[in-house]
Amino acid sequence: MTTLLEKQKNMALVDALTGINNRRYFDERLPTEISRSQRYNKPLSCLYIGVDHFKQFNNDYGHINGNKALKQIAQKIWQELRATDILGRYSEEEFAVLLIETDMISAREVAERIRRSIQKQQVEIEGRTIEITVSVGVSSSQPCREQINCPGL
Repeated sequence: MTTLLEKQKNMALVDALTGINNRRYFDERLPTEISRSQRYNKPLSCLYIGVDHFKQFNNDYGHINGNKALKQIAQKIWQELRATDILGRYSEEEFAVLLIETDMISAREVAERIRRSIQKQQVEIEGRTIEITVSVGVSSSQPCREQINCPGL
């Protein structure tokens, strides 16, 4: 019975298409990681990755090929992350990443590495090579060095 419950919980937190965490998992982890960042005075960064022109891609090449592209994109993002980072499929063509103990400068480097990696990857569809690109937004919270200047303390 325990394994069935574990399997159901896993299914509820994993995106069926890509095999990565889903938005629910990401949303559950976010407050925990913000709290941990504040408690240990460590930076926390977030990447928001959107596949450029994905709706047009689906219209031009079909949903099956769109799904194929999303799987490849998720895999490429995952390959650029550390085991401690948290990746989730946030919506149809958007992904979110929490970069644990990562400041803004390092987060920008990761974002650019992901962007380049996906752009280099080309999807083969019906004998045609299609380039896919993503846009990446980056935000970061830096720890307070002095408690006297920290809001809420």
